[in-house]
Amino acid sequence: MTRSNWRMSIKQLEFRTRVMLLVGLSFALFAAVTATIIPMVAGDVVTAREEQVGKEIAASFARQSELAVLYRSADNGKEAAESTRSFPGIIYVAIQDEAGKAILTRGRYSDGWTAPNDVRTRLRSSNVYVYQNEQNWHFIAAVKAKASDDQTVLSPANDEVLGYVHVVRSKESLGQLGARLATSVVVVTLLSLVFTLAVLLPSTNRMIRPVRELSDRFSDASSNPTALRISEVGPPELVKMARAFNNLMELLADRDRRLREHSEQLEAEVRQRTEELEKARDLALSASRHKSEFLATVSHELRTPLQSILGYAQMALKMARAEENRRLADDIAIIMQAAEQLHGLIRDILDLSKIEAGRMDVTTEPVELQALAQEVIATAAPLAERGENSLQASFACERQVVATDRDKLRQIMLNLLSNACNFTSNGKVRLEITCDQNELRIEVSDTGRGIAEEHQEVIFEAFRQVNRDASHPGGAGLGLAITRRLCDLLKGHITVESKMGKGSVFTVTIPIASE
Repeated sequence: MTRSNWRMSIKQLEFRTRVMLLVGLSFALFAAVTATIIPMVAGDVVTAREEQVGKEIAASFARQSELAVLYRSADNGKEAAESTRSFPGIIYVAIQDEAGKAILTRGRYSDGWTAPNDVRTRLRSSNVYVYQNEQNWHFIAAVKAKASDDQTVLSPANDEVLGYVHVVRSKESLGQLGARLATSVVVVTLLSLVFTLAVLLPSTNRMIRPVRELSDRFSDASSNPTALRISEVGPPELVKMARAFNNLMELLADRDRRLREHSEQLEAEVRQRTEELEKARDLALSASRHKSEFLATVSHELRTPLQSILGYAQMALKMARAEENRRLADDIAIIMQAAEQLHGLIRDILDLSKIEAGRMDVTTEPVELQALAQEVIATAAPLAERGENSLQASFACERQVVATDRDKLRQIMLNLLSNACNFTSNGKVRLEITCDQNELRIEVSDTGRGIAEEHQEVIFEAFRQVNRDASHPGGAGLGLAITRRLCDLLKGHITVESKMGKGSVFTVTIPIASE
């Protein structure tokens, strides 16, 4: 099980189970630590004590072996050797002269240890030299010619050294004692653990039971909280919790009642506002429909007599030129120019009414971009000449033919060029067409007066005009509005960048499909 799964399993346990598990694990850990540390400490204490006993035995054996070493007589040392062998764990004793030659030995040992060469040097600072391995203790004690006045076996030896005694004590009894001690500690610890858990866990369960009951009540509160109450009995802490819970339920019930009343009031207001908005929407739609119908009707009615006026004006202009009446010809030309301007305004109103009424369809067909650009430049040339502007064009497309609505694309270009020429005098107007496999980009720039930043959004609204003066009367403010709506029909968009006195740049991007 991974650490995240283990944590998730712990989190899913009940509070009672967590507490009892925590108590059990704590006492189990305490028992394990106790069963480990106590034998270790006791073993160290017993080992030190047994080593000290061995030193005392070796020192006593050395004092009793003075005559045996002095006279090189094994008989004089037999009693001391047997007495020493009678101590528990002593498996080997030996009396040696100063040169290390054995005078008397009793018993044997199998670990093969021999005294080091510098043992005499080490015994100058202590009465007994101790070496131990896993099986035995080896004690080497000096035999002196004259016993020291100080009877402490570990006191430094100042008298003449005649020889040495070697005592070997087995650790077998120590291991058995350690095992018995460890077993006793483990048994006592486990009994203590069982007894403690037997007493503590039921007590803990009784203590937690009220909390669990309170938790169950809180869980039941999710279905109908306002009707649930808890009896205020039990320990003081639980009584406080129950009282707080009941007060909370009272507060929730009051708040729920007020929320229902407020919700009913809001629903009534929303229904009323919805009805009012629906009526306002219907009126707005009706007004828009009537406006579009009115514009279409008026434009149509104005268009017929206007065409007659243009026709008669053209005939009169030809007659005046034939009669070489220049003054009359100039006056008739002014009449025709005004009629053409009025004709363009009527055409814009008709287009706008069609777009708003949703009656303008998009027809996709193959369009030769370069030919269309040349046609638009030729149409816009007189507008540029009227304002003494130079008209430039550039064409850089990966594709020569694209699939789009030719008439609407042509009208977008003409509207932008017409707008640029109307607000530019003695300047430059430039049309730049670029495209790739997915998008057509049309950019019309001029060096005119520019558009203030606060006006750059409203210029796309119908019948909104900015920067209008006597020298540049402009039209009715429909050109850019129609251009934006045509861009929307072609799934494109239009943007403008302009600064006052620096001119303007209108950019149109239109997605294109393969031919």
